[in-house]
Amino acid sequence: FFKNKWDYFLDVCLLVHHKIFDLIIQAFNQLSWPLKIVGIGPEWGNLKRIVHSPKIEMMGFVPDDQLRQLYTEARALIFPQEEDFGLVAIEAQACGTPTIALAQGGAIETVEENKTGVFFRDQSCDALVGALIKFVRNENDFQRETIAKQVRRFSLQNFKNVINSTVLSLC
Repeated sequence: FFKNKWDYFLDVCLLVHHKIFDLIIQAFNQLSWPLKIVGIGPEWGNLKRIVHSPKIEMMGFVPDDQLRQLYTEARALIFPQEEDFGLVAIEAQACGTPTIALAQGGAIETVEENKTGVFFRDQSCDALVGALIKFVRNENDFQRETIAKQVRRFSLQNFKNVINSTVLSLC
């Protein structure tokens, strides 16, 4: 089930209460699947206390080159909170990594269901576990090259092109 170098799921975020890390830890404690959590913040101690699975690793801060490698080698990024945009999901997808996300906020604009990731509809452990299982059952359907190409629509150059065409259309 977990056989190659991509044998972990990943979460990257500032460790604050509203980022719902306890939900992720609860789900991965239950499944006993490997999870790496990258981030620092005021919730570090509280989250560390609820980690019961030896397969959950809290990594703290990592430099950009190591983060890029973690994104690239992860089976999927877990994105359980509502964000206006969600840069972390974009970064993971730019590395070809699918995203398992709450179907709210920016994620519904940046993740394409069953193409670049999987959604769960409510912030519950059961919903997240269901999405994780669905992802693993269909993991071979996610093509890393396709995911990386899809996210290019959020590139700086594309943003500049859209702004320029919008401004020109107003004149």
